[in-house]
Amino acid sequence: MSKRQYIFLMILGTIVAGIGFTLAIFLINPELTSNVGFIFFYASIFLFSLGGLSVTGLAIRSWLFHHELEIQQVTHALRQSFFLSSMFIISLFLQSKELFTVTNIIILFVIIIVLELLCLSQTTPTKPHDL
Repeated sequence: MSKRQYIFLMILGTIVAGIGFTLAIFLINPELTSNVGFIFFYASIFLFSLGGLSVTGLAIRSWLFHHELEIQQVTHALRQSFFLSSMFIISLFLQSKELFTVTNIIILFVIIIVLELLCLSQTTPTKPHDL
C-alpha cells in the first residue's frame, strides 16, 4: 500500500468515525442507554481521534523527518496517535466517573511515556542514505 493510499483510507475512516461520533452525540441519551451506547460513543471518538491524529502526525513527520523511510513515518505516527487517543479516551472515562485527578493523569502520562520508550527501544535505528 502506498503512502497516498494509506492517507486516503485513514481520512475516509476518520470521516466514517466522525459520522458515527456525530450520531452518538445526537441519538444516544446517556441517562437511558446501556453499556452498548457508551461503548459505541467511546469507540467512535477513539477512532475519530486516532484517524485525525494519525494523518496529522504523518504530515508533520513527513515535513520534519523527510529523511526517514515512509514505513517508519507511518509506523511512528500511527503508534503515537494510538497512545494519544488512548490517553484522551481514558481521560474522558475518568472524568465521567469523577476520577479525573492530577495524580491519575500523571500516572497515565507516565504509563504512556514508558510504553513509547519501550516501543522506541525495540526498533533498530537506520541511517539515512547519502544522496
